[in-house]
Amino acid sequence: MQQYINIMSIIDGFFKFISKSTSNSGLITNLAQRLPCETPKKSVDSLKNAVITAFIVTLGYIGISALLGGTSSLGVVFSDVVPLMLDISVLLVFLYAAEFSRMESPRLRRVFLILAASMVLYLIGDLIWAALELVTHQQPFSSVADVFYVSFYPVFALGIYYIPEIPIFNHEKLKFIVDAAVVGITFCLIFMIFLVMPTIRSNQGMVGTTISLGYLVGDILLFMALVKLLFNQFKSIYPVFLAILGMGILAMIATDGIYTYQSMQGTYISGGILDAGWVLSFVLMGLAGLLQVNILKNGINPERLTLMRKFSFSPNLPIISVIIAYILLILVSYYSISDLLYVELAVGAIVFLVMFRQLLTLNENKDLYLAATKEIERRKLVENDLKESIKEKEVLLRELNHRVKNNLQVLSSLLNLQKFYVNGEEAVHVLQSTQNRVTSMAIVQGMLHESNLSTVDFSVYIPKLLDDLFKIYNVGDGINVALSVEPVFMNIETAVPCGLIVSEIVSNSIKYAFHGGSGEIFLDFHSCDGGFKVVVGDDGAGLPENIDFNNTEGSLGLQLVKMLLKQLDASVELKRNPGTTFNIKFKELEYNKRV
Repeated sequence: MQQYINIMSIIDGFFKFISKSTSNSGLITNLAQRLPCETPKKSVDSLKNAVITAFIVTLGYIGISALLGGTSSLGVVFSDVVPLMLDISVLLVFLYAAEFSRMESPRLRRVFLILAASMVLYLIGDLIWAALELVTHQQPFSSVADVFYVSFYPVFALGIYYIPEIPIFNHEKLKFIVDAAVVGITFCLIFMIFLVMPTIRSNQGMVGTTISLGYLVGDILLFMALVKLLFNQFKSIYPVFLAILGMGILAMIATDGIYTYQSMQGTYISGGILDAGWVLSFVLMGLAGLLQVNILKNGINPERLTLMRKFSFSPNLPIISVIIAYILLILVSYYSISDLLYVELAVGAIVFLVMFRQLLTLNENKDLYLAATKEIERRKLVENDLKESIKEKEVLLRELNHRVKNNLQVLSSLLNLQKFYVNGEEAVHVLQSTQNRVTSMAIVQGMLHESNLSTVDFSVYIPKLLDDLFKIYNVGDGINVALSVEPVFMNIETAVPCGLIVSEIVSNSIKYAFHGGSGEIFLDFHSCDGGFKVVVGDDGAGLPENIDFNNTEGSLGLQLVKMLLKQLDASVELKRNPGTTFNIKFKELEYNKRV
């Protein structure tokens, strides 16, 4: 009795040690509080923490088992009681997850209930095993406990197969089936050669052989469930849950394989280090369930979870499977370690599936090529239609622009004729100024017609504008022009007001600066600080002192200049002596494309 008290105190100390050691690094306490679904980095951290926790627990189990002596009475008690506690813990976690899944996803709830049912079977098996070892002191292998252990595998695999999937297209599903079949046949071939056939030939007796084969068939079912986890995409499931659960399944398959081999050799020892493999697998399964509970408990929308990407080596996986199958075929034929016939049949099936998979890929590529060809043809047709439409619009715009230019020229000619039929010098000046403004706009329209309909080259526009102004005013040889115009292309939104400003200032210089004498009109136009700078003026008499540029009610031309400067959001500096000089800075206005 004292021995059992001692062993229970040791087990209690073991779990306290694990809790303390893991809580120091925040592994167990933080797993239930952190939400690693938010970012990939947090998901990686949770996966890492879960794996570290599982290995700490497993190493702690191995260490205490070694200290107690695996084959001693205390060691056997420890190795029987700890799995029972783990079974109960994992069972409670799955039931807890099922309860939280009830409102979120009824199907997911059934998944956890099925997984919990499988744990009940395993728990019953562990109870019977512990009773046989600790109470009746019988050899547990080849007992009724194995019935419950073997029953665990199909029920657990059923829970995995029942996880809700994201619907996929039929051709994608067919590729998944082929890939899974290739992997499954290769795995079964390995099991057949190294475990199944040696088990059949072993001297375990009918019951022992049947139970061992049951374990192997169960491992094959678990492996196919693992393949499903790797290849499929799931909804309402936290990806790290699937990853950790998959590692737990892999650990169980590996442990079962070693257990079967040791059972054939008669070297398996209950309570030995191999039992740590089952401890590791169930710790991983429990942690996976704990993380999923965390997501459900915090009410995270399943649609926000990062879905597990389809795991596919395509086309490397079929090639790797073929290589492994041929290596096995060579080993069997050379060393005669197994029946050659079923190995040849398996290799032939793998080759056939690989060829079928490649045909599916070629057919899919053909469909993609045809779809791409149709799309290219459709886009070419659309592109041609757009080009034709652009050409039609360009012709229409050129025609419209040409008519605007002609109308402006007609208007300029009418104003020029009207000058000869009015009395008074002031009326003539008004008509002359209006004609100048119309001429300035007509030149812009003419240059647009000759260009790309959107920009004006000011190095061409300014000389042409001044030439027309000099002709309109019949300027003689006494007035010279000094031009320095940088080749600058300006959109129509900016060109029209800028041309009108230059026209008004030059017209004022021609009319009022020289009083019939000689002089010079200068214009400097160039780029400056991401915008433009215009220096225009004369060396004539200059503006009268009684004219205030900021208060231009008496001069229509200066009022127009001020309004146009405001339209350009330009800054202006006026210098009066000698002559009159306007320093204007502005930036190009935004241009809305017409076509």
